Amino acid sequence: MRCCLLSFLLPLVLHFAQPSHSVDQYTDESHKASECNNNDISSRNNFCEKTMSGSISDSPHKPDGASFSLAVVPYDDNAVLPMYKPLVEYTFVNHKFKIKQNWAAGGVAAVVWDAAVTLCEYLENHPDLVKSKTVLEIGGGTGIVGMVSALLGADVTVTDREEALTYIHSSVSDNFVDQSKVQISVEELDWTKDYRNKFSGQFDLILGADVIYIEDLFPDLLRTLSQISNVDTVILLSCRIRYKRDTNFLDMMRDIFSVEEILYDSERDVKIFKAVKKITRDL
Repeated sequence: MRCCLLSFLLPLVLHFAQPSHSVDQYTDESHKASECNNNDISSRNNFCEKTMSGSISDSPHKPDGASFSLAVVPYDDNAVLPMYKPLVEYTFVNHKFKIKQNWAAGGVAAVVWDAAVTLCEYLENHPDLVKSKTVLEIGGGTGIVGMVSALLGADVTVTDREEALTYIHSSVSDNFVDQSKVQISVEELDWTKDYRNKFSGQFDLILGADVIYIEDLFPDLLRTLSQISNVDTVILLSCRIRYKRDTNFLDMMRDIFSVEEILYDSERDVKIFKAVKKITRDL
């Protein structure tokens, strides 16, 4: 059933908790809604993403000197987001995943977005990319991309900011009752910090879903990708290109990496980019 919400003002409040890197931003447009299908996750994601667009640098709510992402949470879950589901299910690699989407605690970071679903499907269709490989997921959010990689035989490290780790640990525990059957760990990786001594060049594959979103963090994200990769590391970034600034990051990457689009999911309007380091120096 479709509902027209164009005239409905969505009462949102800002939540400055930084639960994850993969968080969209707030602008005055967040008070406007669009058509949504309550039973279709792609439509739900489109609805939520369209209501949370813009640049953090333009927001009047950003404290002076602050460098963090904004999570938007609804004032009243029941009244505001009827399409929001506290539990969503997916089946990948013959395994049913149940993800508890904790909007109130984690904002949009604790939601499975289309870019993550597209990347999971791509990995499932190309299992050799991850089988017996060391894999690092950045901006893990719900951790579903890392969990699918682990099921496909990878040795996975799911990373995010410290504030998100408890939620990711819980998500992994909920979906892997017997964790001895998979190789997966959860660790902190804050793009604004220097981790070259901890993660430098030890991974075959780096994965990121919807991590290109805050222009203020582009230099930090690029530096992080440079430090944790080597010339043999493959980076796959799955994202919806919403604004020109998103393509600006891809242009920045091309100074250090060879970047190519390898998939376009027209149904979800999501692209996957592959990047490989072309120089050995770090930023």
